[in-house]
Amino acid sequence: MLFPFGLENYASAMCEVVAGCVIAVTWFFMTGTTR
Repeated sequence: MLFPFGLENYASAMCEVVAGCVIAVTWFFMTGTTR
């Protein structure tokens, strides 16, 4: 197995990373367009 801690934990971690990126990008665009 490539993921010793389990696929479920890996998937949830990736979801958190992707969600963080989406929030950061949307916040960046919102703050950039309001100026």
